[in-house]
Amino acid sequence: MRYTEIQLKPDLVQPIALTDVRVRRALTHGIDMQALVDNLVGGEGLVADAMVSPQVDYFDTLNGSVTKYPLDPRAAQQLMAEAGFVRDADGYFAGRGERFAPELRVRASAQSEAELAIMTDGWRRAGIAATSYSIPAAQALDSMVLATFPGLSTTSRPAVEDQLLNLRSSLIPSAQNRWSGSNRGGWINPDFDRVAESFTSTLDRSERNQKVIEMMRLVSQELPGLFLYYNEQIVAGATNLLGPAPIAPTSILTWNAHAWEWA
Repeated sequence: MRYTEIQLKPDLVQPIALTDVRVRRALTHGIDMQALVDNLVGGEGLVADAMVSPQVDYFDTLNGSVTKYPLDPRAAQQLMAEAGFVRDADGYFAGRGERFAPELRVRASAQSEAELAIMTDGWRRAGIAATSYSIPAAQALDSMVLATFPGLSTTSRPAVEDQLLNLRSSLIPSAQNRWSGSNRGGWINPDFDRVAESFTSTLDRSERNQKVIEMMRLVSQELPGLFLYYNEQIVAGATNLLGPAPIAPTSILTWNAHAWEWA
């Protein structure tokens, strides 16, 4: 799935208003997710309302528990107003003497930059003067660069439940851990951490599913990041190769490679 991380670390975030959940919700309401699917993956992907694959057998229950933010410029504008912003002479939201202009970053590629253009255009239509930046290939694997973005940064993540664990507060990257953590936005939520810890210590499948639902509900309410869309993953295989069989929609295809054989 494509996922936009939001910087929440006080020493890095710009503008500081990104720490206001109303502003993060406004940003989500300003994105035309279906346009992303239609233009970037030929309409073959799916809009994402969660970080977990819609192919898991409990997804209907999960989907019913998460907060959704469909394209709604009026809702975005109302939330910005509630957060204390007003329109300036050019029609963009401003507050505390300056225009609200968050930066959205992507790793440089044709698809990512097209995605960036669609998102920033939608925000500008809603009155949010977003700016953009493409990370050069030479910096795309630099952990410090990826963890110290000032505003928003879009990346790809596997749509598997374990990815939620990457949002634990213990995984916030910093200079002290050489920027190695996966919670690059620096989100801290003690309730989420408790549920995540319970998930890692539970073996019963139904209980684990419930923990995923609880984690996803908290994430959808607080929005440490924005869920965009599920991209396609194409796997090619030879017709005379016998054995590949995923045990679940999100499993690693090569889990039983030791049993493969040529016909």
